[in-house]
Amino acid sequence: MVVGAGSGATSTAIGREIRRRGLSTRLAVADPENSAYFPGWASGAGDYATGIPSRIEGIGRPRMEPGFTPSLVDLVVPVPDAASVAAMRILREVTGVSAGPSTGTALWAAFHLAAKMRREGQRGAIAALICDDGALYENTYYNDAWLAAKALDPGANTHPSDIVDISRWLAWNGGHRRRG
Repeated sequence: MVVGAGSGATSTAIGREIRRRGLSTRLAVADPENSAYFPGWASGAGDYATGIPSRIEGIGRPRMEPGFTPSLVDLVVPVPDAASVAAMRILREVTGVSAGPSTGTALWAAFHLAAKMRREGQRGAIAALICDDGALYENTYYNDAWLAAKALDPGANTHPSDIVDISRWLAWNGGHRRRG
C-alpha cells in the first residue's frame, strides 16, 4: 500500500490496521522533495525538520508531524517533485483520469516499487489512492508556464527505468482511455 503523508494520520491509521489484523501487507509512504518524512524515518529522528516546505500540495512537511508513526511504516520512498507532476500527467494522458500532484507522488512511488519488484523477480499487488481532483490544478501543475516558473520539468523524471511501462500498468481500464 502506497500513501502520501501530510499530517501522517493516513499512514498511521493504515499501518495500525495492517498490524492489528496481522496482515503481510507492507506500507510505503511516498515523500516529495524537501519533506522531513524520508530523512526523519531513515535516521530514526522523530523530531527531524528540513525547514523547507514541499512544492507538492497536501503532502510533505518541513518537520515530522505528531500524527506520523514511523514504526508503522515499512518504507519511505523519496520522490522528486518533477516526477510527481510527470506521473499525474501520464495518468491523465493514458487513462483520462485527472488527478493532482499528491496522487502523482504516490503513483510514481508505486511504479518505482513495481519496477524494483520486477527486477527482483517478485510478484504481488501494489495499491495507491487517487486522492485529489486534477481540475483544481489546471492553472498550476497542468500549466507548462506555471511549472517553468517553479523550475519543475516533468520530462526530467520519466525515464523508463524510473517508471515501468506506464501505459501497460495503467491499462486497468481495458486499454481504453476513459472519457468524460
